Amino acid sequence: MDISSFQKNLKEQTSNLHTQAENHPVMQSFVKGTFKKEHLLRFLINIKPCYDVVEQRMLQPYICKMPELKRTQEIQKDIDLLSKDVEPSQLGDLLTPLECTDLWLGWCWSKPVEMLKSELYVRWLADLYGGRIMARGMGVYVNTVTFNEPKQVIGCVRALLDTPNMVVTEDDIIEDTLLFFDYHLDLFKAIQNE
Repeated sequence: MDISSFQKNLKEQTSNLHTQAENHPVMQSFVKGTFKKEHLLRFLINIKPCYDVVEQRMLQPYICKMPELKRTQEIQKDIDLLSKDVEPSQLGDLLTPLECTDLWLGWCWSKPVEMLKSELYVRWLADLYGGRIMARGMGVYVNTVTFNEPKQVIGCVRALLDTPNMVVTEDDIIEDTLLFFDYHLDLFKAIQNE
């Protein structure tokens, strides 16, 4: 599928941070299957609310036609599986989102809905393109990164990214996407330091 000039520019402008996120030891542990279950659980607990805000504020009209856009239920399946495999004494802390997530979510709930294209670009496309690679390392915890109809979902996400709007500029979305990658790096650092 051809991508628009905006999406090419978005990819180019965010490539450095994207690479840093992909190569972070926590992300690499997910890909290689060497992760601590507590780390994966912590990651999922913290990204699930990001999906939730996008689904509620931006994707509701589209989810009826394409249910696979709704990822929170799939992430919850993996959280439920992982929760059974982690020491019960550790669950309390792990199930609470970190401060960096709370800060990011405050921004997500208040910013113009068109700015949620940042989260859509980073999270949904990461799952669609990197999901097959991650699924090999994640064992049974693959609901988060697998799709039944990936080509259709990619087409829908790319069309949504290119939907014109009068509220925010492409540069605004690129800047916000850079900040979202920074949030991911902060999240990985917090997980790694636990």
